[in-house]
Amino acid sequence: MPHPATMFLLLTMAVVFLSWICDIYGLKVTLPQTGEDIRVQSLLSPEGIRWWLRNAIKNFTGFAPLGMVIIAMFGLGVAQHSGFIGACIRLGVGNRKEKRKVILWVIVLGLLSNVIGDGGYIILLPIAAMLFQWVGLHPLAGIITAYVSVACGYSANIVLSTMDPLLAHTTQEAALAQTGYQGNTEPLCNYFFMSASTVVITAIVYWLTQKWLLPALGKYEGSVKVEAYRPLSRKERRAIMISIIVAGIYVALILWLTFSSHGILRGVNGGLMHSPFIAGILFLLSLGAGITGMAYGFSSGRYRSDNDVIEGLTQPMKLLGVYFVIAFLPLKCSPASSILIWTSVLRLWELICFLLSSRLPYPHSSCLSCLRRLSI
Repeated sequence: MPHPATMFLLLTMAVVFLSWICDIYGLKVTLPQTGEDIRVQSLLSPEGIRWWLRNAIKNFTGFAPLGMVIIAMFGLGVAQHSGFIGACIRLGVGNRKEKRKVILWVIVLGLLSNVIGDGGYIILLPIAAMLFQWVGLHPLAGIITAYVSVACGYSANIVLSTMDPLLAHTTQEAALAQTGYQGNTEPLCNYFFMSASTVVITAIVYWLTQKWLLPALGKYEGSVKVEAYRPLSRKERRAIMISIIVAGIYVALILWLTFSSHGILRGVNGGLMHSPFIAGILFLLSLGAGITGMAYGFSSGRYRSDNDVIEGLTQPMKLLGVYFVIAFLPLKCSPASSILIWTSVLRLWELICFLLSSRLPYPHSSCLSCLRRLSI
């Protein structure tokens, strides 16, 4: 199987090829809002090549998840480098190797991670890989389980999350269209459905992980080995207590700055929607992880000076080289270009459907109709 970076490069080349084909046939799409016709332009044309040169750097730096990953890895890097994450795993899991409990914890944390928006994709995946490897499971299974839990459980939660106000607005529009309901819906209007979905999704993901994912991946035989279990020393336990106290003070400060009468992290209207707290939640989490890791590092003796902290900040950047390459290779088009490419793919699919139906011993019109329905 080719490297992920190679796969993205091939997909980019496919987009360039499709733009050339669609430009030859003059395919276009009409924007429903304005009625404007937008024609596919070839990326191999002189104007397309000029567009490549003008947007090569912007195409890379404008990739939104790039900054999120770097910010998140700063805090997680310090927490991991200082030994705080490893100590917490040893304290929570111990030498019991309770695989079922670890799987359930990863799934539940993935489902509940939408409290912080999209941060679960960035923060939980490396921790899940470490937890799975610690109890003797394949670390790739931990990454897949965490990713599926975050993706499938998006907006399903037992507590109020950042998505509930948006879902309430969608529910209000649906109620108005179906029943003519004129009232206002509150963020908790979908709570019973979401809380019940959390239990159902947890059971489904756990069953798929146990019955299919783990047997399919088999035993991990990679070069990276997890260290053998060793009990926490008195110094490490004291460092964990100090770091937890520091983390509690940090959380209390953030909550005070958000919900008190002097809450500077709320929006201009006093709410949380579009507030600095929601916009900067990933940075706040990364900063909290970094401060907690620093408290553990200095308390346990792992850190002696600021040079050790800087080493913890730079360590994860050494591991992101492949990610930077993968983020650079894909061609990120505008929404209009994406619509055009998708419309062009559907047009080509309809042509394939017609060619297939012409070779079947059934009426062409009925076969073409069925195949076109599958393409919608």
